[in-house]
Amino acid sequence: MDTLTIVTSAITAIFGAGGVGAYFKYANNKIATIAEQQAQFTAQLIEETSTLREAITARDSHIIKLQAEVRTLTNKVSKLSDHLDDYESRVMEFDAKDLIEEILNSLDFPAWVHSIEENRWYVNDTYAEVFSCLRREFWTPVNVLASIPSGLASKYISNNIKCLDSNSGIVFEEEFVCEGMDGYKVVPVAKYPLTAGGRKYVFGCAKLGHDLWGQDISS
Repeated sequence: MDTLTIVTSAITAIFGAGGVGAYFKYANNKIATIAEQQAQFTAQLIEETSTLREAITARDSHIIKLQAEVRTLTNKVSKLSDHLDDYESRVMEFDAKDLIEEILNSLDFPAWVHSIEENRWYVNDTYAEVFSCLRREFWTPVNVLASIPSGLASKYISNNIKCLDSNSGIVFEEEFVCEGMDGYKVVPVAKYPLTAGGRKYVFGCAKLGHDLWGQDISS
């Protein structure tokens, strides 16, 4: 006999046939209650798991959003730093240019800077006055070769090249047209090679009369 038959026979012997039905009803209700509790527990577990997953997803989304904001902020800081560096470099560049202009315009003898690659001259106020060179300001470039004979122009350029090749200051004699004078005047000029930003320049200054670049040598 199997176990169910033995249990049924024992219950029948003790409680009668009605007891068997009551027992199985009780057992079925108990099983149903357990199944319902298990179903509720499973449903609750699924709900809590879903809530946890949503919370994790929301957290991950928030983290991703924060990471994106951090990257954006980092990019903005980097760009701001670049802008500041550019601004500082420009300010320093402008300050340097203003300083050069102030220094050269303060000289009481003709002085100039010749940009070799651009073939432009930047002349000080004394140069503009003495040699009748019209320009708006120091950093307005002029081409002093445009108004002189080709022979003189070639000599200017040749002397500049000699200065650059020697990499040292050299005194030359060059001809200029001075204010209030007819024809050309031979003027001693000192020329010095310069390099800035990979470009070649020649700085020049001229002696007039007994005045040697601002110093009286007549005595």
